[in-house]
Formats: sequence, C-alpha cells, structure tokens
Amino acid sequence: MDLESRLTDLEIRYAHQEDALEVLNREVIEQRRLIEQQANRIEALKSRLAALAESSVGRPEDEPPPPHY
Repeated sequence: MDLESRLTDLEIRYAHQEDALEVLNREVIEQRRLIEQQANRIEALKSRLAALAESSVGRPEDEPPPPHY
C-alpha cells in the first residue's frame, strides 16, 4: 500500500466515523429530551397524587371506628 492509498483510506474512515458520531449525538439529544419530558410528567403526577391524597382521601386514623367497636 502506498502512502496515498493509505491516506485515502484514513480519510474515508474518518468521514464514516464523523457521520456515525453525528448520528449518535442526535440520538443522545433526543433521548435526553424524552427523559426530561418523562421527569416532568412524573413530577406533575406526584403533585396531583399528593393533592388528591390531601383533599379527597382521609387518613385511616381520622375516620371514626366502625359501629361494632
């Protein structure tokens, strides 16, 4: 292999690696966006659940005992 063909081979490999890196970078960005969305949804659900627990459902110790006690 002469020097020119080796250099051409390296340039081709570099171009493929650069393309693969760009694809992976876009995928990482998309995954981060999805993770952030899910985290926001979880926080919203936790807030809603806490609000429901405070407003509509009483704690067992707050309820009077059944009549047969």
